[in-house]
Amino acid sequence: MKIVYLAAGTESTLGGETRVAMELSVAMSKYAEVAIIFTGKENRIYHEDGLLKVSLEGGEYTGGELGVFTPATVQFYFDFLDSFKPDVIHSHSAWLAPFIGQVWALNHNIPYFYTTHVLPSRISEFFEVSGDSFVYKMMDEAIFKKYFLGYLNNCTSVIALNEIANSQVRKYGYSGNMDIIPNGRFLKGLISLKLADIKSKKINLIFVGSVTIRKNQEYLLRVMKYLPKNFTLTLVGRFLFDEYAKKFKRLASKYKNVIVTGGVDPSEIPAYLERSHIFVSASTAEVQALSVIEALASGRPVVGLSNETIDELIDESNGMWLDKDTTPKDFAKAVVAISKLSSAEYGKLSRSARSRVSTLDWDNIANRTLGLYEKYLLSKESRVGSSKRIREMILKLPYFPGQTYLLSKYDENIGNIEKIDNVGKMAKLPKGTLVFAGVTIGLAALVFGGMKLSKFIKNSVKKK
Repeated sequence: MKIVYLAAGTESTLGGETRVAMELSVAMSKYAEVAIIFTGKENRIYHEDGLLKVSLEGGEYTGGELGVFTPATVQFYFDFLDSFKPDVIHSHSAWLAPFIGQVWALNHNIPYFYTTHVLPSRISEFFEVSGDSFVYKMMDEAIFKKYFLGYLNNCTSVIALNEIANSQVRKYGYSGNMDIIPNGRFLKGLISLKLADIKSKKINLIFVGSVTIRKNQEYLLRVMKYLPKNFTLTLVGRFLFDEYAKKFKRLASKYKNVIVTGGVDPSEIPAYLERSHIFVSASTAEVQALSVIEALASGRPVVGLSNETIDELIDESNGMWLDKDTTPKDFAKAVVAISKLSSAEYGKLSRSARSRVSTLDWDNIANRTLGLYEKYLLSKESRVGSSKRIREMILKLPYFPGQTYLLSKYDENIGNIEKIDNVGKMAKLPKGTLVFAGVTIGLAALVFGGMKLSKFIKNSVKKK
C-alpha cells in the first residue's frame, strides 16, 4: 500500500498535529510505502528515516502570516502525487497543504482521511488572535463553519482522537463517516525513565505545552503562591506570539521558583520529565494532549483541571482530576497531597499512570490505522463535495482585496471541474490550469491566517 501523510507545518514544527503526522509516517513505514508532505523553504523530494519526504516551498506559517504557494509549487505538489500514485492520503490538519491535497484526492478518487486535533465549536480558542484582526473575523461561526464542514464532507472518514472529540464533531453538524483512533507516542524511551523519588527535598512540577492563553500557564503561576518554597515549576514550551511572550515573561519573572525554558526539541522532553515529580495542567481545551500522554508514560502522576484530555485519562488512580472552577489555592492543596504520599503509594500512582497509556505506542496505532485504510479500500467508499460548495464558500467570506477577481476566474474555469457527486467521474485538472488550485489556496489561507491575497494574485498573473 502507498500512503501519503500531509502536515501543515514545517518538518521542525513543535506543534502537536505536525509532530503526530511526522511520527505516524515513520511508524507506518514499517508496513507500507510512505511519503510525508510538509512545508519548507524549497520544493524538494528526498529519502530519510525510511520514507520519502516532500518539502513544499512557501508554505511556512511565520510571524502570524501564512506563506503563499506559487503556481510552480502547486504544480510540483500535483506532479509528485501524480507520480507517487498513493492508495490513501491522510492529513492531520485542515489548512493549506492538506486542503490542496484533498482536491487532488477528490480528482483521482483516492480515499482521504482527516484526523482532527481541534474542537470545531471552540476553534477561536485554538487560534488566539486579537479581536480586531482579519483572522478573528474569519473565526466567525458563519464563515469558518462553511469552510470546515466543506472540508469534512470531502473526507472518506474523519478520525476523532477520542469519544469526546467524536461527539463534538457530530454536534457541529458533520454526519459522514467517523472512526476513533487515538494519538500515539514512541513509548519505549518514556517507560524506561526512572520513577521519581517523592521524598526528595525539592519537589519539581512540570508542564509541557506552547505558552498560550488556552494552555493557561498563568493559572499555574498563581498556584505557586500557595506552595511551599521547596516546590519548583518548569514550563517547557514555545511562545507563539511576541506580545503575549513579553507579558508572560514579565509575570513569570516575579517567581524565583519558576523556570520558563521556551521551545525545546521534542527529543529533550523525556529528560525534563525524568527530573520532575508531578505533571500539572490547567489547560482550558485539549483534544488529546501529547504532553499528558508522555507524562503518564514516564510514570509522573498528573494533577489537572478538567478538559477533554484530563477527563479522558486522569483519575485518582494516576493523579488527580479537578473541576475546571478549582481555585489556585485548592489546586495547590491537591499537589501537596500527592507530594505527601509514601514512596509505596506514589509508586502505585506512577505504575498506574504508565498502564493507562500502555496501548498508545505508535506501533499499535499504526496497525489500527492500517486496518482502517483497508476497510475503506475494500468497501471502495469515497466522498466528494459538489464544486458548487467552493463558490458558496468564497461568497460567504467577508470582502477582501481581489475577491471579485478570484470569483470571476473561478466562474470562467468552472467547466474544468464537472458538477458531479461521483468522485470517479471527476475530470482531471489540466496541467496548465491551476486556477482551481488557486481558489483552494486562497480560501484555505484566508481561513487560516489572513494572508495578503493581492500578493498571491499578483504572483499568479505574473507566472501565467
